Amino acid sequence: NVPEWDFNGYFTTMVLWLWEKTGVWTGDLNLIQRMMDFVATNMNTNGQIREGGIIEWPGYLPATHMNDAAALWDAAVIFSFNGRPDLAAAYFSAASNLQQGLLTTFNSNQNTYMDYIDGGWKWDSSFNFGHLWGYPDHDFLRRSNLWLLSNVQKNGGGIQYFNGAGYG
Repeated sequence: NVPEWDFNGYFTTMVLWLWEKTGVWTGDLNLIQRMMDFVATNMNTNGQIREGGIIEWPGYLPATHMNDAAALWDAAVIFSFNGRPDLAAAYFSAASNLQQGLLTTFNSNQNTYMDYIDGGWKWDSSFNFGHLWGYPDHDFLRRSNLWLLSNVQKNGGGIQYFNGAGYG
């Protein structure tokens, strides 16, 4: 039974984005705190979070690390603006730890981000979702996209999502 970590990040980021558009806090700050505390306190000592859920296979997934690191930064902004500098500092620190965990999902032999599952690597093009949810562009992301274009382009330009028995 592995938690679905992405929702914590999606919700937090969406609350900040909505505030940026409207100037109104619409999210439940207590819920955001509970979700971000969950991420911050349940990553392992390497800054990794083991994801699983309705679609993904359980393991260490780069998209989840990026999404939740961005959400922790967003939570730091949210709580800074809402009079909780203690939480802002804690979430900023947790995001730094999660960035270290993200590095462990880069397969240097293949020169790409990959899911790390049960001691082995599986490719998965969803790492780009982490960037779409607010994680900044960076060298490993660009190198990973070059890997996608060279290795998993199908049918004249489509990018295959992932390759795994019993999935999709």
